[in-house]
Amino acid sequence: MNPNLYTEEFRDFKYLKSSPEEIAYYKNNAKLLNSVQPWADVNDPNFIWPCRLEFIEQLLDLKDGTIYIIEPGSLRPIQYRKNSYDYEEARLHIIKKPIMTMTGPRVSPIEPEDILTEDDIQTITNSHQTRRVFICSSEQHNASSIFSIRATGLIPLTKDFDYVAVFYDHEYAKKYYVALTKFLRKENDAISTISKMF
Repeated sequence: MNPNLYTEEFRDFKYLKSSPEEIAYYKNNAKLLNSVQPWADVNDPNFIWPCRLEFIEQLLDLKDGTIYIIEPGSLRPIQYRKNSYDYEEARLHIIKKPIMTMTGPRVSPIEPEDILTEDDIQTITNSHQTRRVFICSSEQHNASSIFSIRATGLIPLTKDFDYVAVFYDHEYAKKYYVALTKFLRKENDAISTISKMF
């Protein structure tokens, strides 16, 4: 792991090479994810999740490590309350020795020439190519551990933010998993309370 890729200096360097739209994307995504805090009542505007991946270069750097992808649970009806909905628990996915490929979901072993590297960053971030870029483990070859790069927030896309976060530390990934579930349920309760007033 290259610690230089996780510093303020690297973030500044990345912003220097990015368009204003891309910078706005990264900042808005960080603001959204940092609003989900592991302690709840008072929101700390300066809070930053440690050990979170922000950029594609960091993911490429962790090819010999482990990443943890947390995605929000789905909004589902509550069986015992009529016309009520709540969020399922967030989902935590562990990918050991992550790699990126353009071969799509597959079960067969991945060939070395299929693996994307730092030289492919332009291809990975090209909006037409990102639909074909997937993250998977170099150790596992099953469809359940494959993610589209578009679903991670690591590349700037024009999309609604959806609280998906990627970490390189299990402890902080688990804290985000718990905090995200509580946060979405709390927000949902607040919206439900307001909607009942009208």
